[in-house]
Amino acid sequence: MKKMAAQKIIELYLESGAILFETTLNGDYKRGNLAAKKLAKPSEFIKKDKKLAAEVLSEVMKSDNDYTRSLAASFALDIEVMTEESIATLEGVAQRQDLIGFGAALALRRHENIVASVSKIIEGFEQRLSTVTISIQNTGLVHDQAQEIMTRAAAKFDNNQLPGRVEILTDRGTLSSEDVILASSNANPPKSPK
Repeated sequence: MKKMAAQKIIELYLESGAILFETTLNGDYKRGNLAAKKLAKPSEFIKKDKKLAAEVLSEVMKSDNDYTRSLAASFALDIEVMTEESIATLEGVAQRQDLIGFGAALALRRHENIVASVSKIIEGFEQRLSTVTISIQNTGLVHDQAQEIMTRAAAKFDNNQLPGRVEILTDRGTLSSEDVILASSNANPPKSPK
């Protein structure tokens, strides 16, 4: 993908956010899905450059459009940039008494549950457990987010690798660290302790 200028990405977010705001409230999901699809490539692009992501998302969070602000804040939390500003933005938008406020509240809850899950994994290994088992059942998190939790936890350890086995109980069963390819420099899953 050609290098996208920050201003072009900001404009795409503002334009798509305005459409998503409108379509969320009027139910025109076909148009909303097209607007969301336009953000896929720029989002993947800035995800790889935290400095650029912070520059873009900071500007987008200044929008007057609550959906646009919420969209940027939620993405910033997902890629772990501008955490405090993003939480404050989502808390403000969550005060709305409509679907946009509800979506912001869900994004906050998701972030809080991911952070809590990562903390539990770290605490387990600090207690010298060889296997740490946590549950994300009944938290609003789903099976697919277990990989994100393991990746974030691994980033807290040397070489981005978990020091032991992790098992996450999900709505669809148990996912272990051996089942997940962690986003590390080696892209190798950790080995179980002997």
